[in-house]
Amino acid sequence: MNHLIKISMITDTMSYADIAKELEEDYKNVVRYQVHLPVKKYMKEVMNRPNGKLLFKTVEWTSPRHNKMLLTPLSRNKKETRENGPFINVCCVFLYKGELNMAVYSHTVLPWIHVQFFTHHFFQRYNERYLHDSSLQMMDIVKHFIRSQFVESFFKIVEHPKLGMESFTIFPNGCSFSEIADYDPYILHHTFVSFDILHTEQLLNLAELLYDQRLDNYPGNKSDDNFLYEKRRVENFKKYVATFPMLKADFQKRHENFRKFSELCFYLSIDILDLTEGVDNPVLHQFGKRLLDISALPEKESKAELMKL
Repeated sequence: MNHLIKISMITDTMSYADIAKELEEDYKNVVRYQVHLPVKKYMKEVMNRPNGKLLFKTVEWTSPRHNKMLLTPLSRNKKETRENGPFINVCCVFLYKGELNMAVYSHTVLPWIHVQFFTHHFFQRYNERYLHDSSLQMMDIVKHFIRSQFVESFFKIVEHPKLGMESFTIFPNGCSFSEIADYDPYILHHTFVSFDILHTEQLLNLAELLYDQRLDNYPGNKSDDNFLYEKRRVENFKKYVATFPMLKADFQKRHENFRKFSELCFYLSIDILDLTEGVDNPVLHQFGKRLLDISALPEKESKAELMKL
């Protein structure tokens, strides 16, 4: 990592807003460089795959502004890649106050958000809570995260009781609650959170995001009856999720709306258990079973207290 100290345009005196502006400027160079990637080779390999899903080798490149870039070409499906070419995931790794950080060019969170930052602490927690390998160098941890987690990420904007709005991002094996800068074009991922430490409402948000992700990756025609059925189901699920906090509070504080709360737990459980049939997420599956158990409890039981919702 010493070469990052010597040549990077990013310095310790810069704020995250300054770094975001630097990377936005350098992105023009990234776009110019992409013409040197073997796109025809990528396209041929994609079309030879049954589902067209493919992750290519990460290309390391130092930009004219001396920033270290990691470019990962990928294809999600044949149709999308045939129309637009392979998607290029662009990350910049840099030393900031002596520690390795990562920035990702992104226009998907909010229209004015152009960069996502991942702190050194985030990658420490990723290793501690998922990889469990103390022998790994930080750069290896970052590269592992990019290829196995970030390229499969999905997000939604949620409301934090103290911070206002924040970005909730899910990865295949964990998630992140990210600070959205008030007046600058970036968000900041402070830490990696494993699924087993999420509370009830966060697990419901996780399930909602997984349903959205499944719709987004739908392999067939998005105007056929199956897709439209799935879309309606997701819309209903979101309504259930939005209703849950109020009915839960009514039951816990005043023991009101018992029947509605039971029915809601049942409907949520069915959808979550169906969702987890095709998803390797034992924590969410167990949560679905818990909701199903709650819906079957007799009226005299304090469901929320008994099941620790």
